[in-house]
Amino acid sequence: MYQNLSTVVLLDRNERIYTHTDAVIRIVSQLRPIFKIFLIFLILPRFLRDPLYRGIAKYRYKFFGKRETCRLPTKEEREYFLP
Repeated sequence: MYQNLSTVVLLDRNERIYTHTDAVIRIVSQLRPIFKIFLIFLILPRFLRDPLYRGIAKYRYKFFGKRETCRLPTKEEREYFLP
């Protein structure tokens, strides 16, 4: 279905697929109840949100650094991943 993805993809419980800022905003809003405030950004059209997303993605290692190894998810966190 998807090949060579360069973005985050969210498949929600209703099997709707979201990409780019649509996916990021929905994921962040589900992390903690207080983060539901991020849903307000869905008011902005994608043509305004997505260039910002691509800019952050392009320079993410400069902003956040890069690690040599990945942290393994806890047993509780693994429940959120597809098998």
